[in-house]
Amino acid sequence: MNICSVVVHARLAAAEGVRARLLAFPGVEVHGESAGRLVVTVEHAERAVVSEALMEFHNIDGVLSSALIYEFCDDAEAADAPPHATRESIPQEVSP
Repeated sequence: MNICSVVVHARLAAAEGVRARLLAFPGVEVHGESAGRLVVTVEHAERAVVSEALMEFHNIDGVLSSALIYEFCDDAEAADAPPHATRESIPQEVSP
């Protein structure tokens, strides 16, 4: 499961329309709004769906900006993934 928290800043006059467009995305909830700033969560099993939604927020008419505040990922693939690469784990070129 992937959950992201986002603050979407919209033009005040467009805030209601932005809210409606955000709610059309799968897994999106709007938890609050104040002065054109909307507190949004995106929840979906597929990380790609969440990523695409976050990118599309910028294309909504009336959106000035959106900022990812928090991301949580809890899936079996992440648990089985190898650790991040370190200098020692990167193969070094061997001189002839």
